[in-house]
Amino acid sequence: MKADLEELVSNKVIDPETARRIREYYDLKSKASKASRLLLILSITGIVLVGLGLILLIAYNWESLPKAFKLAFAFLPLAATQTFGLWVLVKKGGLVLWHESAALAILFAVGIAMSLVTQIYHIEGALSGFLQWWIILSAPLVPVFISDVVSLAVWIGTGWYLTSISWTRSDYDLFAPAVILLALGWYSWRLRHEGLKKWMTFHHWVIPIVLTIYIFSLAPHTCNRFLLIALLTLFMGFGGVAFTVFKGQGLLTNGFRTGQFLGTWITGIILGFEFYWTSPLQDSLSRCIADNPVFLPLVNLAVLGYLAYALFRRFKESEPDDLGWMGLALIAVVIAGSGYPGFGHIAANIILLAGSARIIYGGLSRENLWLLNLGLLTLASWVISRFFETNISFVWKGLLFITLGILCFGLNWFILKKQRT
Repeated sequence: MKADLEELVSNKVIDPETARRIREYYDLKSKASKASRLLLILSITGIVLVGLGLILLIAYNWESLPKAFKLAFAFLPLAATQTFGLWVLVKKGGLVLWHESAALAILFAVGIAMSLVTQIYHIEGALSGFLQWWIILSAPLVPVFISDVVSLAVWIGTGWYLTSISWTRSDYDLFAPAVILLALGWYSWRLRHEGLKKWMTFHHWVIPIVLTIYIFSLAPHTCNRFLLIALLTLFMGFGGVAFTVFKGQGLLTNGFRTGQFLGTWITGIILGFEFYWTSPLQDSLSRCIADNPVFLPLVNLAVLGYLAYALFRRFKESEPDDLGWMGLALIAVVIAGSGYPGFGHIAANIILLAGSARIIYGGLSRENLWLLNLGLLTLASWVISRFFETNISFVWKGLLFITLGILCFGLNWFILKKQRT
């Protein structure tokens, strides 16, 4: 904006005094926004600390208290926070700080009430059941208060729920996909109407992690080959979002980009090992189709893919994606390697080498040191992975690392010299 103002002044579109007032306006707006975010963080921290302090004080004398007092204490914070929330909706409508504080207070009050009631009446149950009801009772706070903090809590709770349920049971869990679909719909709506706001940054990291955990939770309902195909498809979706919706964003605000890279590369490294193709746990693709009920997992994956498409379909321009092709190539290898394991093993390693070369070339052509060193790091990880299944002497291993070090130094020096000239 400052560069545009200077250009407008030099071309006599606006006078220097107007440019100065515009700069001062945006400087004051930026300072106010930073102060508001700091106040929001401090308010949330204060609510959490007060809640923990009250819990500790009551817990110290808990056994000596009568049951009626215990029940009153269980529901009193919930009633108080709900009253406060109603007051915020009526008197403080539109103020983000008040809405987020009220929603977060009610969220903790719901959890406290549930935990105390189960303790008072000695109700036994699994952690997954507790988390399930906490999510159900707290999720309406998100649209009522338009709360991004509670939305993030719902995502974290869903991931916690997925890790607490048994992944070996035969019955299919419908709760997690239902919550994920509703939460993704809300997330998409927020991105469309609010854009890439800084307070949504944690969402961009938590959502890829939770979606990856969800695909792993489908393991009892499908075979390993279908699971890898589902994971690679999901990582391709991450890339589609990362390089369109989040184009031009830094690494810290683009968790989808990190999820796509790490997920695709780690899956490729696994496919590069011979044990994957020779393991007796790896059924053929035809047996996977015949013996596994893949309908529900595929429906879930298709819905996730559609939501990802709906999220970035209006973004036509995108950044260059150096690993976008790799996920599709690895899916083809998984399918082809079902009948020819030796081919799959060799092809996966060739794709990994090609991926490293593509990233290194991208760093050199764009004179991007960060991208270049990332490519060198992927090449080093592939070389290290080959050490585990090849009988290479330590002399050759040492020479390989020396070669990689010289290559790293030489390419970085080449780009730095090119940038200076």
